[in-house]
Amino acid sequence: MASIGSFIRSRKFQRVGKVFIVILLSFVICYYIFNVSTQSPSDKIHDNNDTLWVAANTVIDKWPASKPAVGALNVHIWRGLCGSNIPNLRQSLFFPHYPDESSKKFITEFQIEDNSVDYGQQIFGFVHTPDSSGSYRFAIASDDESELWLSPSEDPNEKQLIARVFIKVLMRGRKGMN
Repeated sequence: MASIGSFIRSRKFQRVGKVFIVILLSFVICYYIFNVSTQSPSDKIHDNNDTLWVAANTVIDKWPASKPAVGALNVHIWRGLCGSNIPNLRQSLFFPHYPDESSKKFITEFQIEDNSVDYGQQIFGFVHTPDSSGSYRFAIASDDESELWLSPSEDPNEKQLIARVFIKVLMRGRKGMN
């Protein structure tokens, strides 16, 4: 009799497990469909490595004073990472497709400040400068590790690493980040 009782309990456990898996898969599919339907085409630009322009707390140092830059940047944030360096972000199961927070910011200054710990940000998009020619200086500052990638064209596959920070670096003329 004991073996029949354990058999029935294990069958109930299997049924509950199957129901849980169906509910979980339904949630994942709905989440995926919702995210794909709410993204604009510029949100879906990926390179061959499935990585976008990765940078944390980056700043464009100087725009020409005559006309502001025009553009929108997408900001994705992953919280609760095990560490604060870039490999921790890239090794996250949710990177790059499932951020904890996602927003689009229309910018005149390429700057994001967040005093959290153990998180990663990915900031990407197109910024059209007022003048097609001219010299532009880019700077990067962060309270941990960060990278600044820039493409000379609209093709993200042409992006190049132009700056990297390994330790806390404050932006010149800024009060600093805590």
